[in-house]
Amino acid sequence: MTTAAPSITDSELQREVEQELRWDPSVAPASIGVSASDHTVSLSGTVYSYSSHLAAVGAAKRVKGVRAIADDIVVDIVVESTPGHTDHEIAEFAEHAMEWSTSVPSTVRATVRDGVLTLDGEVDWDFQRRAAKLAVTHIAGIRNLIDDIVLKPVPSAHDVHDRIATALRRAADVDATNIHVTSNAGHVTLTGSASSWAERERVQHTAWSAPGVTNVSDNLVIR
Repeated sequence: MTTAAPSITDSELQREVEQELRWDPSVAPASIGVSASDHTVSLSGTVYSYSSHLAAVGAAKRVKGVRAIADDIVVDIVVESTPGHTDHEIAEFAEHAMEWSTSVPSTVRATVRDGVLTLDGEVDWDFQRRAAKLAVTHIAGIRNLIDDIVLKPVPSAHDVHDRIATALRRAADVDATNIHVTSNAGHVTLTGSASSWAERERVQHTAWSAPGVTNVSDNLVIR
């Protein structure tokens, strides 16, 4: 008879996340507070770049047992030591970074206000949207990034459900039996459960990769 593995306690989960933050060289763990309650991890504190913020959240997602994250990290730009901190400079750097990326179409635009960078425009594929966000993530002076990029609807999207379901069955790192996909006019809804944040994000990526998908509602839970 098999015995179920003991569930990790909140104090153990908190310790595991703290250790993962210390393990990641792109994170300043001393500036980030961690607490855990019922498999939900809360991150707080202050970092000095948007990329450090993303790295901290990414580190928490990698820890087994984390089912949800409350992100209360604040990005506080130290103007004196951060080149390119003005809105005008950030906007220029963002435009250049996207121009240099072969995956970002010219339809994507960047606007900046008080350090908040907003990307908008229309693209054909989700990988182009992700490429635009990746191109600007590490620009100094960004406090937050808002993604208002939209995907063009594709008329032949009637078989979106079948394409996604087939792709999930092919994926070696996804248990497709626990994933349910519905689609309506390009809007895909994911329900069911994933074993980790990595599997959940893999399912999201698979759904976005199908032609005709314009929006994905991720209702997956981490078991």
